[in-house]
Amino acid sequence: MTTILVTGATGDIGKRTIEALAGRGATVKAAVRSASSGGELEALGAQPVAFDFGDPAGMRAALAGVDHLFLITPFVEFSRPLVEAAVAAARDAGVGFVLRMSAIGADANSPMAIGRDHGSAEQPVVESGLRWSVLRPTFFQDNPLRYQGGAIAATGSFYGAAEQGAASSISPDDIAAAAAAILLDPTPHVGKTYTLTGPEPLTEQQVAAVLSEASGRDVGYVSMPGEQLLAAMVGQQTPQWQAQALVDLEAVKRQGWAAEVTPDLEQILGRPGLRLAEHLAKRPRELDVIRRG
Repeated sequence: MTTILVTGATGDIGKRTIEALAGRGATVKAAVRSASSGGELEALGAQPVAFDFGDPAGMRAALAGVDHLFLITPFVEFSRPLVEAAVAAARDAGVGFVLRMSAIGADANSPMAIGRDHGSAEQPVVESGLRWSVLRPTFFQDNPLRYQGGAIAATGSFYGAAEQGAASSISPDDIAAAAAAILLDPTPHVGKTYTLTGPEPLTEQQVAAVLSEASGRDVGYVSMPGEQLLAAMVGQQTPQWQAQALVDLEAVKRQGWAAEVTPDLEQILGRPGLRLAEHLAKRPRELDVIRRG
């Protein structure tokens, strides 16, 4: 029986991947800071194991007996050291395959710091000597609700600096389904990097219209200059590096660099990705955060 360890297990993609793996014939370990805090993950069918990127011995212990690793790291300024540590532990523990969760636009030579970080962090996986694949998903379809649900509830709008730029955002459920498919049968995917998108490029104004239709509440979108958005986030105590990364991502949308629809998800799953309206219909409770307004 294959044993799979998922890091970032309490995060959105990690948790949904565990859900997608449940009942599929694999033993799933969920990496958490403290194994005693993994009750919800146990309910999903995973075995919580203590895992800390700063503890090489602890990582090796968590990875003992693991066949395939789904490597998700937290949103930090420099993720490469975390990846290097996890890959070293995986190699020492005899892990046979690593699936790295990266992001669209990952490039060690990117003009954007966030793109450089993702690109640099892929290199330890590619150069590890282990079998590997990389997922580069685009923007998540639930981002407006997850990060600006409170603003929508309070003001009826979400905010950004994308102007009329479109992005082919993807359902987190589709990312998890793709990850689960690869982790269960890595062989056809070894050495491949997949750029995962949704099936339709939407402007933020179109996203607002879909949210309005799905929630029964008028939702708007307010675009502002990137400098103004940066100042607002820093003023709300967002770290400078993180605020700049988020503003850079708004520029990606504004320039249309995330509007492409790739065939990669369908190649993995044998079906197209969910449209935003379909994603919301599948998880209607996500809309509760804005219905309170």
